[in-house]
Amino acid sequence: MKKLLFITHITGFLRPGNGGQLRTHFVLKELAKNNHVDVYCDQFKTSVETTPEWLQLGLKNSVAPSLAVALRAISQRRGGTRLTGLLNAIFTSQKSLGQTSLPKNLSNQLLNQFVLQSDDYDCIMLDTLQCYPEVSWKNPGRSTWLNAHNVDSILNPNDHRILALETNLGSLIDGVVCCTESDEERFQSMNGSPIATVCWPNGTDELRQSNAPINPPNNSEVLFVGSLNYPPNVEGIRWYLNSVHLDIIEANDQYTLTIAGRNPSEEFLKEMEQFPKVNIVPNAPDLSELYFKHCTSIVPLLSGSGSRLKIPESLVHGCPVLSTSIGAEGYHEQPVPGLTLADSQQHFKDSLKLMLNASKDGLKREEACQHARAHFTWAATIQPGKIGLD
Repeated sequence: MKKLLFITHITGFLRPGNGGQLRTHFVLKELAKNNHVDVYCDQFKTSVETTPEWLQLGLKNSVAPSLAVALRAISQRRGGTRLTGLLNAIFTSQKSLGQTSLPKNLSNQLLNQFVLQSDDYDCIMLDTLQCYPEVSWKNPGRSTWLNAHNVDSILNPNDHRILALETNLGSLIDGVVCCTESDEERFQSMNGSPIATVCWPNGTDELRQSNAPINPPNNSEVLFVGSLNYPPNVEGIRWYLNSVHLDIIEANDQYTLTIAGRNPSEEFLKEMEQFPKVNIVPNAPDLSELYFKHCTSIVPLLSGSGSRLKIPESLVHGCPVLSTSIGAEGYHEQPVPGLTLADSQQHFKDSLKLMLNASKDGLKREEACQHARAHFTWAATIQPGKIGLD
């Protein structure tokens, strides 16, 4: 059994509600099956180790310097942000990384000290770049990996500090675990120093959903699922409504669109009122019912990075998916039953019309479901052996 230190700022992985939390949750679950996994999260107290969620994941210890935990607690209190800002100004300075200065903070400095002093781990995995190496974490006795939910410089093109960090990762860590082969290529091409990459696509919790029946719906209801505070999702749904939606209404008077998303803004909700045959379901507690009810789901993304959990989730319910190529990154490298790609406005319209006409084909829905259960569960997509773990 190998020993792993997993570093994350995503506290919600214990009770996941969004895509990032789900990925962290299931990565930890798979890693902990055959390895000793300690979690560094300075927002946790050691009492978290006795919670049912922690125990069900099979995690071992919650580790972080007591000063780091205290700083996090102070920052969450009223007026605490000013105090932690003052402490950062006193105890830290700018650190040059590549051509750009990245601001140091005391919490991240304590993390880096902890990593450099921890010699008893076989592997260290950093979950996103919210925290980051300030010096090289490489050590001949262990491997160091970034679990990259996205290529952050693509999502934040105006933040040159992020780009400077990502282009310098090869000198700081050994490798990057990506969600898609496209992201692997991006990290490889942007890094001046050679860096290893592996791909663990996002999956789905097949056990939670596998007992529900596959009933082909007798309707023309189309579903969009996605966090509505995520700019690529908002951009994509706006493109679909302005470019495709009205033509589908003309072709099929039974057609409706349901938008099920987390945290929609008041501005977005008001904007959606101008479009006919659009239903909004904010913060749906369970998406399974929606996937089974609707005949097709759409992923009309025009930008972004990483892979969309909504694709395997939809397919495991037997709900076919129409997506742009960008939306389907990580899943379109080979033919996938139930997944159709369309990038142009006209192609998207024509494909959706065909899918609506074929929506009652229960055999195709069953084929999509069975393929997803075989290939897109988290146990199938996360492969610890690729990074030298059991």
